[in-house]
Amino acid sequence: MSDRNKLNDKNDFATLALPYRGMKGEQILSKMKKQIAKLLSKYQNVNNNVKVRTLFKTKKLSSKFQVKDKTKPEHTHNIVYTAKCPNKECTAEYGGQTKCRLLKRVIQHNRTDKNSHLLKHAQETGHHRVWLDDFKIVGQGYSSEFKRKISESLYIKESNPNLNIQKTAYNLTLFN
Repeated sequence: MSDRNKLNDKNDFATLALPYRGMKGEQILSKMKKQIAKLLSKYQNVNNNVKVRTLFKTKKLSSKFQVKDKTKPEHTHNIVYTAKCPNKECTAEYGGQTKCRLLKRVIQHNRTDKNSHLLKHAQETGHHRVWLDDFKIVGQGYSSEFKRKISESLYIKESNPNLNIQKTAYNLTLFN
């Protein structure tokens, strides 16, 4: 008999890796163990010291469905956004980026940021001030300020919003 077909004198283990399925799974496992032991006992060459071990593998609940609620747009942060003047006849548009939540930035454009081009536009033209419905997120989930500002610069370069008269976050001379 070759060494490959022999099991050593001490206990040898066969391991079953199964997904955990509660009591029903425990019952099935018990039946499987009995069948394996019965099968092993048929072979005379095999030592009876073979033990069957079970390893239950779990799956994360999130692999079955999404467990987190979707974040409302007004609570999203680290974003690049665009905003349009609420006046339907006006074509004024602005593109920007922010680390803070969108709602906070909307309030800043609406009241507190005196340098906001959207606020200045509303004051100069008499149009309504912008609100949440006038904003659209065009990029999100940036891991750094650098990535967010690059994305903002790319958006401004591509769409050329007419209220963006400030300096760009980064001069993208490669794309000029």
